[in-house]
Amino acid sequence: MLNMRENTGKSCRAVATSDDGGQTWSEPSWDRALNECPCQASFIRYSDARTHGRSRLLFANPDVSGERYGVVDRTRMAVKVSYDEGKTWPVERLIHPGPSSYSSLVRLPDGDVGLVYEGGQQHRREWIRFARLSLAWLTDGQDRP
Repeated sequence: MLNMRENTGKSCRAVATSDDGGQTWSEPSWDRALNECPCQASFIRYSDARTHGRSRLLFANPDVSGERYGVVDRTRMAVKVSYDEGKTWPVERLIHPGPSSYSSLVRLPDGDVGLVYEGGQQHRREWIRFARLSLAWLTDGQDRP
């Protein structure tokens, strides 16, 4: 799955999928569950159903929507979880309500999630923070690795 920022006025992320390891790709579709302002986002596979018993995709970005870059302020850094290969995103956890911007997710060796993101109180680039998040915390105790 390829998850793309856009600046075409859709206010959501574009998604394309491949069934052959990236040799060919589907036409992009618009995922209305993933708000876009537009901004760089982070997207990882946390686990695969075949090897970990459950599929989990994680997505992080400023969770606001605007038709074009600069239309709305980048705020509300959030992490979302999908259990059905990105068809739906039923879990969302707000990480920072204020100005925020680029992010990067990683699954840590102990199963926690690492999130590096830009943020601040007055501007989205005041600081760079690292947040360590457990899957249980992200899901209000409903999911554990």
